[in-house]
Amino acid sequence: MSVRNLIAALLAGAALAAAEEPVVATRAKKPRALTLIATAYCPCRRCCGPAAKGRTFTGRRALGRGVAVSRGGRRALPLGSRVRVAGYGTARVDDVGGGIRSNQIDLRFASHQRAREWGKRRVRVILVGKP
Repeated sequence: MSVRNLIAALLAGAALAAAEEPVVATRAKKPRALTLIATAYCPCRRCCGPAAKGRTFTGRRALGRGVAVSRGGRRALPLGSRVRVAGYGTARVDDVGGGIRSNQIDLRFASHQRAREWGKRRVRVILVGKP
């Protein structure tokens, strides 16, 4: 084999190897947005009942911000995921509530007064990150 043929074979092999690598265009995923009813609670006995222990379903202490979903709503907003709620901010889904419907979330506040001020609202919820 001549040097010319050897160089041509090497160049053809390199071109073939480059052609075999697929070029994949990656597109950034849009955050998933839902419109839900948002009610509010705090970790007090009036909101959570006389058996309240100050712990969430996931075992975290029920202090500060957090989101509770229905048992069925865990498919749309899995436990451990982070969500951004319009008018509330970013929080972790860490609790499950028995009285929560599938199209509803329950936002945790540090005080009973703040929870009562929130009341019940229709809000836009964006899933920021999954667990």
